[in-house]
Amino acid sequence: MPFIKRTRTTYVGIIGSTFRLPAKQGDLGAVKRNVIDKASGTVSSVKYEFVEEELMCYIDGLTVKPGRFGDQLLITCHDDEDTFIIQLGMNSKYASNFLKRIPNVDPSKYVVMSPYSIANTDGFTNQGIVIYQCGQKIVNHYADANKKPINGIPTLTDAEAEEHTGDSAFWTYWYTKLDKFMLDKALTIDFSIPKTDSIPVVYQDSADVSKPKATPKDTLKMYEQSTNTEPEVDYKPNGADIPPLRYDDSGNVITDDLPF
Repeated sequence: MPFIKRTRTTYVGIIGSTFRLPAKQGDLGAVKRNVIDKASGTVSSVKYEFVEEELMCYIDGLTVKPGRFGDQLLITCHDDEDTFIIQLGMNSKYASNFLKRIPNVDPSKYVVMSPYSIANTDGFTNQGIVIYQCGQKIVNHYADANKKPINGIPTLTDAEAEEHTGDSAFWTYWYTKLDKFMLDKALTIDFSIPKTDSIPVVYQDSADVSKPKATPKDTLKMYEQSTNTEPEVDYKPNGADIPPLRYDDSGNVITDDLPF
């Protein structure tokens, strides 16, 4: 997470293959994004955001909340610095993909989550959230290695699927039914149990958004190299020590203290 003091819960969104955290103009590492009005095609507003390819955190709970554009799946998380909520539209591929995997997550251990959005040649876009835990990629709870349905997920026979070929209304209903099934299962998971591991310390120069940072693959390597404790990956220039952070009256980091 960015080096910034927060006094309230942070809401995190996804754009393409990145998490987006709200920031203010002038925040260390903040990136400007123009919001385009779909009707006019012109810039309607400007936002400043922290852009993260992955988040390393504990999952504390799941809830569903009505929103302006449909129900929202809210994933409450925390790391060593912040509490934040990842917001996913319930009708999005990100939410569906997340719900397929979450039953296989151990709530007592931290996860690394990384969104993806890949355009196919057939005009469709594959979207989802890759989840890593304990050095392993979390797989679909509702499909076996041969992609056969398991764990009670509703299914259609080949004849039923053929009958509804080209029936968009039916398939909208069907995938909504599957999401509802997976959501109901996910909401029964107890994320309040005590945490049994520690999130490894990862440093990055937030002022340089082009600087390589820890990715899920780095995290897997870190885990594989660990023995009794999680190793630290040092992204500080020249191995410089990071002093305790100080903040001004507005809650911003006093960057004069930092060695980069």
